[in-house]
Amino acid sequence: MDENGSLYVVDNVKDEVRRYKKGESQGTVVAGGNGRGNRFDQL
Repeated sequence: MDENGSLYVVDNVKDEVRRYKKGESQGTVVAGGNGRGNRFDQL
């Protein structure tokens, strides 16, 4: 959790990190989400 109360969750199947703000059920992709690899937009 960060200082704003947001929870960060790593999904190693979808290769992404999501941020969940208090009360959210979907979350927002904050890193990755473009598959596995070595590009700057991948994990």
